Amino acid sequence: MPPGLKLFRIWPINPNVNFQLRHRTYAGATAPGSAGRVARLSNSWVAAVLIFLSTDLLSPDLAQADAIRFAPAWEHGWQYSKGEGSCMLTLPIVAYGEARFVANGIEPTGFELQANKDMHKAGALSVGSYAPSWHPAAPARQALGRMTHIEGGGAVARAALAADMLLALRQGLHVELTGTAWFNPGSEVAIELGAINMGAEFAEFLACAQTQIKVAWQTLSRTRITYDVAQHQLDDNGRRQLRALAQYVLQDPAVDKVFVDGHTDDNGGDLANRKLAKARATEVASYLQKQGLQAEQIVVRFHGAAYPVADNKTAEGRAQNRRTTVRLERQSSEQLALN
Repeated sequence: MPPGLKLFRIWPINPNVNFQLRHRTYAGATAPGSAGRVARLSNSWVAAVLIFLSTDLLSPDLAQADAIRFAPAWEHGWQYSKGEGSCMLTLPIVAYGEARFVANGIEPTGFELQANKDMHKAGALSVGSYAPSWHPAAPARQALGRMTHIEGGGAVARAALAADMLLALRQGLHVELTGTAWFNPGSEVAIELGAINMGAEFAEFLACAQTQIKVAWQTLSRTRITYDVAQHQLDDNGRRQLRALAQYVLQDPAVDKVFVDGHTDDNGGDLANRKLAKARATEVASYLQKQGLQAEQIVVRFHGAAYPVADNKTAEGRAQNRRTTVRLERQSSEQLALN
């Protein structure tokens, strides 16, 4: 660490004290960690952070800090929880907010950083992993990528980056999220994540995520899009359904084919109904391709009024028959093994 660097480190001291703040000023050849003082909750340095977090009033010391670092609540560690349709693995970050991995069975597992008070300027946060001093790989460091900063506090990482972060933590590495403070372009604000109490909690999170994938298959493997009379365009609800379906297909390598079948009620002649059914199925297939599905995965068929699912003599029945169905087909485990 360069001489003259001021570092504020916010970290828990024990279960009876919420956090403490270490303020070090390095000068000359002083070794990092050998000088400085540790301030408890009543200290003015901690008060400066608390005042900022609650009022946005910056003390000169905090505003001029070269680095501000937040660490987890070590006495609690990662905590598994299950919400409606989602599984979460959450780590409280002292005086900052919380970090969490989220799985819902439809989208790939994502990562969210929630801040009580936004301390980063606009722009992405850098994500990296490092081996702590006790780890056999110490002092190895690796850049993992960049995550999107949300204005107002926090950031999100999706798909590959979230998976890399989770893997690093499972390997006993620490993950560090860093960005520039909005109140000082020369100040770095960093959040540190560690694999605290992660073993059993991760096992529950993984089991929940796998269950959600099964639920998602049951929900999405047969999807029905409905229409107003003589319409083939997708409405907001239809697009939402297809986005969820596409997100699932993109993360399930077993899905081999996507069958798209257009249907109508019995109003109109056979030729007109087949033309309308084709327009409906083609619109759905085109939207799925825009969401990332490959054209060779999709089989488009159109049937007019040939296959009603309800009585065309009633308005309710005709509304059910004006539809496009999307059916997913999976490869067997034996077929997957051969690919």
